[in-house]
Amino acid sequence: MKFGICYCYWSKDWEGNDYPKMIERARACGFDALEIFWGRTLTMEQQEVNEILAASRANDVEIYVSGGFGKEEDLSQADETGRRAAVEILFCAAISFTRAAAIKRSLLYSSDFDINPRSVESV
Repeated sequence: MKFGICYCYWSKDWEGNDYPKMIERARACGFDALEIFWGRTLTMEQQEVNEILAASRANDVEIYVSGGFGKEEDLSQADETGRRAAVEILFCAAISFTRAAAIKRSLLYSSDFDINPRSVESV
């Protein structure tokens, strides 16, 4: 069995700003995994992703990208325009998650989430 912790345990910043440091800290505390915020992955530069992956490998800590969604990401909205906008947001999130295969993908604390890139209209 593996044990993990959310990066925000040691932070007041919900967005997260120093994941490599948190990865090292998680390992030092005996954790096998670190959960990071899904929204931050949408704006990460590839260099930051590479640093996270390097720290993950160096410390043997798995990274899970997850979190809850707000009203604008609600796929069950009554309004069709809102539903389509939610699909677009989640589609972009899924694409961002697939940029680095070593980062585990997890939406809404679910099992791994992976898609093949395609247009939103086909979803």
